[in-house]
Amino acid sequence: MAEYQETGEQYDQALNCLQQAKQILEDNYGQVDKRTCKVKRNISLLYLKSNRFEDALEELKLVQELEMQLYGERSSNLAKTHKVIGTLYII
Repeated sequence: MAEYQETGEQYDQALNCLQQAKQILEDNYGQVDKRTCKVKRNISLLYLKSNRFEDALEELKLVQELEMQLYGERSSNLAKTHKVIGTLYII
């Protein structure tokens, strides 16, 4: 649903869907889970697309911590997150 809303540039509705999904995943699987991390990453990217840079940065910092726990310091997922964080600092 969130992907459909994102393509229609309905970012607030898509964020609501993803936040609900995040809550469900955290309740069922905990915060340190690949699925939860993926939803948090998608939330941060939606914040970025809707020009909410501070919110995107805060969410990406949480994603960064999760990815370090899940994948380790040398993972490609963490490298992608670092790249987006760097882009936010440039903006």
